[in-house]
Amino acid sequence: MSAANVALRLARREVIRRPWRSLVVMLLVIVPVVALTGFAVMVRTMDRTPADAFEARWGSADIVVREAALAPSDPIAQLTADGTVTTVRSGTVRAMTTDDQREWIEVTDHVPFGPDWSMVMDDLDGRVPNGPDEVLISTELARELDLAVADRLALERPVDAEATVVGTARWRDDLDRLAVMVDAGAEGTLVDLVAELPERYVATATVIDLPASFEPQPELLAALEARWTENRFTDAGADDERAQLAIVWSWVGGTVAFVIVGVVITAAFAVTARRQLRLIGQLMGNGASDATLRWTLALQGSVVGLLGGIAGIGLALLALEVGQPVVERIVDRRIPSYDVRPGDLVPVLVLATLAATVAALIPARVAIRTSVLQALAGRRPVGPYPRRVVVWGATACVGGLALLAVATAGAVRDGRAGGDATWLFVLTGIAGALGVILGTCAMAPALIARLEPLAGRLTGTSRLAARSVARQRTRTGAVVAAVACVSAGAVAASTVWFTAVQEEASNFWSLPEELVSVTSYDSRTGRDLGRPTAESIAELLAVLPDAEVVPTRAARVPSDVGAQTSATDDGATRMVSGPLLVADAATLEALDLDPAVHDALRERGAVIGEWMDAFVEPMGTLPVVPGDPVLVDDQGRPTGLRLDAAVVDVRLLPQDLITEELATELGLSIEPAGTYLRSPAPLTQAQRDALRDIQEDGWIVQGGPVVSLSFDDPPWTPSTALVTTAILAVATAVALGVVGLGLALSAAETKDERDVLAVIGARPSTLRRLAATKALVLAATGTVIGVPLGFVPTWVVSAAADAGSYDPTTVVFPWIQVLLLVVAVPLVATAATHLASAVSLRARPVQASTMAFD
Repeated sequence: MSAANVALRLARREVIRRPWRSLVVMLLVIVPVVALTGFAVMVRTMDRTPADAFEARWGSADIVVREAALAPSDPIAQLTADGTVTTVRSGTVRAMTTDDQREWIEVTDHVPFGPDWSMVMDDLDGRVPNGPDEVLISTELARELDLAVADRLALERPVDAEATVVGTARWRDDLDRLAVMVDAGAEGTLVDLVAELPERYVATATVIDLPASFEPQPELLAALEARWTENRFTDAGADDERAQLAIVWSWVGGTVAFVIVGVVITAAFAVTARRQLRLIGQLMGNGASDATLRWTLALQGSVVGLLGGIAGIGLALLALEVGQPVVERIVDRRIPSYDVRPGDLVPVLVLATLAATVAALIPARVAIRTSVLQALAGRRPVGPYPRRVVVWGATACVGGLALLAVATAGAVRDGRAGGDATWLFVLTGIAGALGVILGTCAMAPALIARLEPLAGRLTGTSRLAARSVARQRTRTGAVVAAVACVSAGAVAASTVWFTAVQEEASNFWSLPEELVSVTSYDSRTGRDLGRPTAESIAELLAVLPDAEVVPTRAARVPSDVGAQTSATDDGATRMVSGPLLVADAATLEALDLDPAVHDALRERGAVIGEWMDAFVEPMGTLPVVPGDPVLVDDQGRPTGLRLDAAVVDVRLLPQDLITEELATELGLSIEPAGTYLRSPAPLTQAQRDALRDIQEDGWIVQGGPVVSLSFDDPPWTPSTALVTTAILAVATAVALGVVGLGLALSAAETKDERDVLAVIGARPSTLRRLAATKALVLAATGTVIGVPLGFVPTWVVSAAADAGSYDPTTVVFPWIQVLLLVVAVPLVATAATHLASAVSLRARPVQASTMAFD
């Protein structure tokens, strides 16, 4: 029998003899395999041809021209004379029912019929509309409005209308569509009422259905390309190249995921390596080569990785099939069948097998260095950790950070220059990330070894736990490295999130939550009318009855100077767009501006905003320019006004400001502008909805003055507490699993240590405290290491991306989240281990009859 066959047979036997370790490793492999398989299948499935997408929207139709009608002389009309032409109207409106429910809905008179029905819609409950008083609504809209067949749909805006719901259905290409379908052949339908609104609400299209035998001519294809059309003839192929590229990049990302998972798998194989020392000793005694020994251990990873990969692919395909309704809701369209290609799955299987093989090979290289006698005795003395490995690890970390910086800076510059080398920089960045991770793993055992001198200064179970963890550093180091990777991910996620939140908050000035800005314009000409009418203000005060009315004024340049105001800086002209807002006391109080703006106004009398680049102080001033304040060109024509203004970051201002005193001194015309409505409390959602109704009523008006409203309406974002809880929960759960895995597998390896403690009289409570203290040491060490491991690469990437930027990002260190992480993960791991140990000792207490032979 060859050495390869011996190694494979022994590997299979060891996999079967250690079912719990094999199961854990398989589960670790299955997670990324499921993700990669699901991604590849969904990318292929979603990569449909434009012709398929057109059919899902328009059924058996062939051409849709986004025009109301085609003239007889139109080339498209002439080249499709054999087709059936239908005019379709549709539009989207923000509707309000009579019970004050608001939804953006689509109204359409496109009624599929015949073979079109199954192509476009399904899940029909009822029938299609037949008459002006009947409608079919989408299933999702029926759920939102709590309507069923035979109920009445009553709208109050944008038009006052009622109709009977005669059916509900889903649009196959848009399952979440909120739509109302009317009878195309009837008059006075909801679409007809909406069509009476301005043109922005309803669009008309010409749909052409051609005979099945129709073959498009080159002239028709050219005419379709030159017009705003949809059709089933042009660009009929799927973009396989783009899909393949996405799948290849998923393999690259999967490689990173398998490296991280491989750290945990290495811990699993490391903590069970001791029980295989006798096997290694027997093979050594029978003359087995080092290669046979290595592969006997490494092939255990290959077998488990292969089985885990096959199971992961099978689970992914099964989950997609069983959970197809859920998948369809996520992608928001029907999936006739999944596109599964073996060529996309084989590399995933190879990656899984390779990752588990390498993870098993790392502790195998250490185990085979034991002498025959030591291996047969089941013991391997722990020597000093090689210094060269620590040096290699530190070098890998530094080199990885350098690669991350180079990759980020290169990708940013390549993107700005329109280059096509992004893939190279992405690969470089991935190599850098792997360098940092692997370097940390290499240094982890050396850090654990430092616990042994510390153990001499401790007492009781703390001393035993620290010494036990230090003496098993080749195994516990892998556990600590895995916890460090988990902690680093949590720190990096927190840093990115809170930096993004701060950056978003500082991007632009926004109205206070209790303020509404009101201006007026002519709907026919678009001309600014300044302050809104008293009737408009009264209508708004009906929504905000307790609001304070704050009229605003603007300082305008005299007409003989020009429409722009300018400032000078050493002879250079800075143009200030539009009039300046007069900064009186009431206006400043309503705007709640930064204190720096108030200081600048008191000092200079005027403030203008500019983008401040990285080489300019956040606050600056323009020097006083003596002489005539009016600027003139070479021919003596007035071009602007000299203004002694302070310059602040534009993100601090709603618009350029000037005091009334300075405006009067310069002879500027002060005129009424808009109005602020200042509510005593932040606007509620109901008030925002009512304000939008007033705004939309103005859009519908065909002529005359219309109010324009601005108010703060931030999108929903998760709260800081929610994000922190989610990150901590995931990190704690994964870290707890890693620590539990390490301790559970190590329990069998250190059974003799536990037996000795029991023989000399250690109580069960002592054994519980010992296990809990080990968990505390492992979790705390890994979490602390993970803080710089997560934050430093994030900071390096941000700094490299912002190199030379006029507005560099300030990376936020998440102090509170890091503190909670460093405290929560060790405490939870300690409590969980203490509880698990208590249950284990109660279920299977240590007995003399089982000490040496269990």
